[in-house]
Amino acid sequence: MTTSSAPLTFRAAAERVLDEAGAPLAAAEITERALTAGLVSTGGKTPTATMESQLATSIQQQGEASPFVRVAPRTYALRRWLAEGRIAPPVPVGANDVRIVFYPAYDEVRTVLPLLEGMPRTAVTGLRAAIWEHRGTPSETVDWTDPDRWIPERLTGDHRDAAHRIWTGSGHRVNPRHMAGHWLLASGYDLLSDGARGTLVITGRGRDFLERPEGETVRELDEREGLLAILALLAEQAPASPAELLPSWMAHLQPVSRVRAESTARSFLYRRLRNLIARGFATRAGQSYEITQAGLAWLKVSGFAESRTAAPDETRQLWDLVKAQKDAVRVALRERLATMDPYGFEQLVGRLLEAMNYTDVEVTDRSGDRGVDVLGRIALGITEVREVVQVKRQRGNVGRPVLDMLRGSLHRFGAVKGTIIALGGFSRGARDAAFEPGVAPITLIDGDKLLDLLVEHGVGVRTRRVELLELDEATLDGTGEADADG
Repeated sequence: MTTSSAPLTFRAAAERVLDEAGAPLAAAEITERALTAGLVSTGGKTPTATMESQLATSIQQQGEASPFVRVAPRTYALRRWLAEGRIAPPVPVGANDVRIVFYPAYDEVRTVLPLLEGMPRTAVTGLRAAIWEHRGTPSETVDWTDPDRWIPERLTGDHRDAAHRIWTGSGHRVNPRHMAGHWLLASGYDLLSDGARGTLVITGRGRDFLERPEGETVRELDEREGLLAILALLAEQAPASPAELLPSWMAHLQPVSRVRAESTARSFLYRRLRNLIARGFATRAGQSYEITQAGLAWLKVSGFAESRTAAPDETRQLWDLVKAQKDAVRVALRERLATMDPYGFEQLVGRLLEAMNYTDVEVTDRSGDRGVDVLGRIALGITEVREVVQVKRQRGNVGRPVLDMLRGSLHRFGAVKGTIIALGGFSRGARDAAFEPGVAPITLIDGDKLLDLLVEHGVGVRTRRVELLELDEATLDGTGEADADG
């Protein structure tokens, strides 16, 4: 490669490297070649991240006037190659990239794809419509936990055959009632397409997804659906709860999705965290999530936000101290709740419900409440329903008789659902009876979940902000956005 007597900007160096290579290159390869040839000079620790930032900024700000085009995650080419027919047009990345709400586990999708191959598209979409016809209501829930029972009871003909094929073919792992995300991923990202005979076939991208768990298709899915962004947030923030991740996650969603409601963003986040945990890229302890070494390695391989994963030891030590302090506060909070005046505890739960957007919250009198301690109204979809809450400070498990008594009191208060909040846990019988079909649902909140909710909504605890300063390597290297000539 031709060397340069004077260092170039990162963008100019990238253009020269690509021109001499004559083929698309990953940002890491562009950076390595530019440094080896002496085209750029930098004292930064993450030159690949700087290169990636400069190329992405050029494309975003200059559009079709940019000399670069991204042809795959972290991979770039010269735009003029499009007109010359040397590369195919890239898959567009736009304002609806992060779009799948019920994001599935990849191992489940790999199980489902071969089962869908050979089926007519209408059989799959018709199955979803047929299942939707049997949806229930908050007061009359429908049990979908046993496909061996509900498939023959509620479905007929091709719909029944399709559901049975998915359920049995997946080894009873994928419930057909809950595969909306699997289908949207497969159809929306061209893992499946319509074959010549009008049936679904697995595409080349689908084969890559099936055969290479860390291949290019999976990298693209992880990038476009925000999973790499979540890993980068975990790498940056150390152990963090969804509430702590949510502000940064919503900032990420702003330009790449149509999600604006906080509740929807939270649902997107939970589903993707579950995907990452299933793949061993993240772990969960209570309500705190943390990136694993495998997750850090996947970030490095993908080239995503490399600078975020390079936190110095001092910063990691600060995050460890913060985590230890949070754990200590949770222990102290649990002890304080256990010794509170019972009526004061009920008042605290009332404040928690208000913080969770319940309306008309009322703490009942000390006597004559018939097992109900707090009343409130909560929106469910486009309707608002009344809910009753019973509070138990006992450290042991709450048994089924308490649940049955609360369920029997619902009609006296005009309520359609109930909740039991306990400092301890719940017996097996209580958990099994909480969502029995044909009766009003009873939500069970144990001690750990109660602490999570109090911390998340700032009831009984206060949050103090600590700001950390870090060097902006790109700006100090002279490769920031002000460098418009690059």
